[in-house]
Amino acid sequence: MIIQRRWNRQSTKLELKMHIVAFLDILGFKNILQERRYNDINVLFEEIADTIYQYKRRSFLSAWENIFYPKVINFSDSIIIYQPLFEKKGTWSFQINHNIFESFQFIVRDVVATSLLAGIPIRGAINVGEFFAGEALSVVPDKVYRGPRMIPTYFIEDLGDPPPIPEDYENKILDAVRLPMHFGDALTDAYLMEGKINSIGVFLPESALKNPLCNSAIQHRIALRDIIKLDVEGKSMYALNWCNRMDYETYLKLEDYIKNQINVSEGTVKAKWISLYEFTKTAPKK
Repeated sequence: MIIQRRWNRQSTKLELKMHIVAFLDILGFKNILQERRYNDINVLFEEIADTIYQYKRRSFLSAWENIFYPKVINFSDSIIIYQPLFEKKGTWSFQINHNIFESFQFIVRDVVATSLLAGIPIRGAINVGEFFAGEALSVVPDKVYRGPRMIPTYFIEDLGDPPPIPEDYENKILDAVRLPMHFGDALTDAYLMEGKINSIGVFLPESALKNPLCNSAIQHRIALRDIIKLDVEGKSMYALNWCNRMDYETYLKLEDYIKNQINVSEGTVKAKWISLYEFTKTAPKK
């Protein structure tokens, strides 16, 4: 069934393009809110923003900012990171997608390490597929004549520190309402896959690595150094090897760090830390 508009207006045609998308879930988020540890959330998001900024800065300095420009959105306990891929066939697009894939999984790996260093675990999935990132607009903005100001001055003053009344009050343009939209198979599949994962970390399905746009990644150096092949519910999955990053940041053995977190991290499920330990203790080192 096609939904008809209530007014005669041409809708913008949406075009889904190939992206690499990460859907991340902050574990224990409900407990953090119940304990009113709002500053912990703020610090975590600032650290995650800094992590992504550093990669964007490298792209900017190397004149790659028009090619690799990952974006991030957050709602409640979920974080979504996405980056478009180049669908045009050719040697250059093949190499560019390889570099995008590699840089993207480095970002997500560092986000996981950042969250663990903050004592807040993350679980998630990465997928490749069609995705749309944009916004829906209300009626096109128009000039709205609203006449003299009707709200008494004393009432506005009682509000504390209200914004100043603009000089063009009577003929100010009313902005359109912008409703962000993010959807597509890449996001849906990553979301569904995350719900089936029972360990902390970020995983990729085998299908993502075999996608023609990213197939070079598994054939090159990142295959052994940065991705760990695991069996998840009878299916081959690949976990991002953030272990090396943890060792680099903390200068501690990963096993000791995890054992400490099992004892001190409130709001986390002990079994998930144990399963994390089981597969990371055999992860390849630097």
